[in-house]
Formats: sequence, C-alpha cells, structure tokens
Amino acid sequence: MPPKKDKKGGKKKKGVSKEAGEIVSPEDQIRLLVSRINSLEFQLTCKSDETADALAECEALRNALVDASKTHEAEKEVTAGICSTMTRQYKCMQDNLLEKIAERERIIQNLRDEFEVHKMTSAEQLAAKDRTIQQKVDEAARCRQEIGDLCKRFAGMLVDATKKISSHAVMQTHG
Repeated sequence: MPPKKDKKGGKKKKGVSKEAGEIVSPEDQIRLLVSRINSLEFQLTCKSDETADALAECEALRNALVDASKTHEAEKEVTAGICSTMTRQYKCMQDNLLEKIAERERIIQNLRDEFEVHKMTSAEQLAAKDRTIQQKVDEAARCRQEIGDLCKRFAGMLVDATKKISSHAVMQTHG
C-alpha cells in the first residue's frame, strides 16, 4: 500500500519552508516537485502493477469459474444420465417383477382350479365306489340269504331223502 499522507501541516505556502519560515529557491521547489512527481509516478506504477495483478487474478478466477461451471454442467449431465439410466432400469426391474408376480398368481389360480376339479372328480369317484361297494355288500347279503335258503331247502331235501331211504329200506326189509 502507498504511504499515508501527512495531514498535520495543512496547506503549504509557496516558497516558505516549514521549519524556519525561510523562502525556498525555485531550484529546490523544482527538485521537490520532481521528487513528488517521481514518487507519484512510482506510486502510480505500483498501483498499476497491483491493478494488473488484480486483473490477472480476476481473469484467472473468472477462467477457473468458467472451467468449474463447465465441469459442474458436465457432471450434472453425467449425473442426470446416470439417474435416468437407473430410473429406467428400476422401472424395467419393477415391470419384470410385476410380470413374474402376475404369472405366479395365474399359476396358483390354475393349480387351485385343478385342485377343485380333482377334488370334485375324486369325490364323484369316491361316491361311485361307495355305491359299488354298497351294491356288492347288498349282493353278498342277498347271496348269503340265498345260500341260507338253499341250505335250508337242501337240509329239507336231505331230511326227505333220508326219510324216503329209511322208509324204502324199511319196506324192503319187511317185504
């Protein structure tokens, strides 16, 4: 930073020095003015250099900002692409899963329907077999009854035959 100006003295009078109130010669005034000009030129050069450095730094920062903005936009596009791809994959996986669930539900319903059909068919077959068994049981009972009746008739016939043979034998022996 440039040196600060001294504000104690106020305005200087031309041709008078501060200390003794002496009159300064024009050569001294010229040297003093040349010295001030050189000092001001040096300050101006320093300020120009600082300004140039600040402008260069500002331009560098501006370029860095542009590069960072471009990088940010590129990353934003990549991120959007990735998000889009992931969303598409998620939706595809979700649709695939829903299709699998629907297929499994159809299979389950078909199996339930088949089970009901087999259940009804087996119930009908069981009822038919029960009827057949009942018919066989009834036929066996009828056959037993017939055998019982036949046995009674045969026993009656044997008794009659025995009586006839006995009476025939008695007749031959008496006769």
